[in-house]
Amino acid sequence: MIDKNAYGKDVIIPAMKMLVEDLWEGKPLEWKKSMIRQFYYMGAFRFNYNTELISLEARSANKKSKDHIFVPEFTGFMIAENPDPFLYDEDLFLRIWNISCCIVKVTSAQNKSLSGYTNGSFIKCGAIDRYKKENIVLYHKKYGIMDTEQAIEDFIKPPKEYFELEKKYIRS
Repeated sequence: MIDKNAYGKDVIIPAMKMLVEDLWEGKPLEWKKSMIRQFYYMGAFRFNYNTELISLEARSANKKSKDHIFVPEFTGFMIAENPDPFLYDEDLFLRIWNISCCIVKVTSAQNKSLSGYTNGSFIKCGAIDRYKKENIVLYHKKYGIMDTEQAIEDFIKPPKEYFELEKKYIRS
């Protein structure tokens, strides 16, 4: 089994650097953005790290969806637009990479609603606020119902630098 940190370090970082430094030169802007988004997303999707968080509604739903609370396509784009320090500080990159791989189980309807908060190169609100605005209550089998911010802090551990960068991309 492939270790997600090794994959992030040995595959994602060098490829992202190549895309940012080499392939971007002379390419149309939309092509560059699309390439970065898709590459980062495919890597994060490969791991789908289960945080064991689930929405209350999904607990009783027949079909559950996996939501990447920190949207990988958008996160990859943010890193590409801000390579220093996010692409060149390996520790910071891996901390963000790890949160990009984290999933929360939600209903299909919730997943569809949550996806509406990302619009191309911008977001309508921060990652945690998406859950609050959709009134999604998180549950953990060991700890029960949890406060959204506390659950994300305890089980995903996002770095503060992510939230600082995320703010630059919020457009209502």
